[in-house]
Amino acid sequence: MRRWGVIISLFYAMILLVLIVPGAGLLIEEKFSGWSPFLRDLGDSYREWLLCVPIGILLVSEALLLFLSVDTSQRPLKPRTNVLV
Repeated sequence: MRRWGVIISLFYAMILLVLIVPGAGLLIEEKFSGWSPFLRDLGDSYREWLLCVPIGILLVSEALLLFLSVDTSQRPLKPRTNVLV
């Protein structure tokens, strides 16, 4: 089961790094002036540490949701005192 979590986390990281960041760059850029300046700007944005912080937060939170286990035992609790008290 842990292998699926790793595969899903890697796929999610690939989606974030390969699709969303360049897509956001294309949307933010006012006028598309060719692939060469766009790829240069994209490389510069990947070198910025400020971009790594939100991507890292998203990746860590997604991995925590996949790898943390939740206690699903629904056993009823025993009452410690009398109900009338």
